[in-house]
Amino acid sequence: MPTAEPVRPGGPVIRGPRLVFREFTLEDAPAVHAYASDPEVTRFASWGPNTVADTQAFLADAVAGQTRMPRTGFTLAAD
Repeated sequence: MPTAEPVRPGGPVIRGPRLVFREFTLEDAPAVHAYASDPEVTRFASWGPNTVADTQAFLADAVAGQTRMPRTGFTLAAD
């Protein structure tokens, strides 16, 4: 059964037996861009395919949202 951990930038949020949902970091840019720039992946999405600048802007916004108070949203990476 998944367990919730304290929310903190850079730390895991939800850990299951095979999957971790965690906060994004700026270092995730290569992995995020690999899928977000793929036309086949984004074919039916309302966004993309992303440019490098699009990916950097997405991650900058996601990371900035981690410190907003009150926090109103969560954008999580899956490991």
